[in-house]
Amino acid sequence: IPPWVGLPSTERFYEICARSFQELLIFPTGWRQQPMTCSVSGDSIVAQATWRRESGGRVSWFLATMEDAGFENIGLDSNLDGATIPLPEPFGEGDMDKSLRALSAQEVSETLTLRFDTLDLSPGFRLVAPRPDQAREQEGQPIWSYHELTFRESTPLQEYLKLVSDIPARVPEQLTYDPYNQTWTMVMRLYHEARQDE
Repeated sequence: IPPWVGLPSTERFYEICARSFQELLIFPTGWRQQPMTCSVSGDSIVAQATWRRESGGRVSWFLATMEDAGFENIGLDSNLDGATIPLPEPFGEGDMDKSLRALSAQEVSETLTLRFDTLDLSPGFRLVAPRPDQAREQEGQPIWSYHELTFRESTPLQEYLKLVSDIPARVPEQLTYDPYNQTWTMVMRLYHEARQDE
């Protein structure tokens, strides 16, 4: 089964994560919010926010603020200096199925290089392939390699996602938002067509 089957599109993933981040963007007195993260876990997209207690901050203030915001599932650190709230949202049916055909590694690389050079953009991307020992373990099975692509910007990333919307087999890995630096970081995999190891 191709690794993208049953997963949400990068666009839907981004939309759900950004909406969850908006809900989790809370600044309790005496606590500092850390960068929020979002990833796929099972059949849900899970956003997670973490706060660290600053000097003079009180747990009672934090809990009261979260209760007012409607959050009850709060994970407090054992020393009460940090807290985490996960916010899962089931994504239902995946957007990608077996009928989707991936591009070759060369096609993906050439498309990314030309497109980003033309627009004078410099996102990070790298080729990831199974190690030789992993390939041997999968003898007779399709071997999937991919380009890992990272966008890091101070503006929301919808326009950047459009730049790769015509590349099939895009799988979201993680979205991060740092509320203090106001930076968005999106990591995704662009899978290639499988090669068969004889």
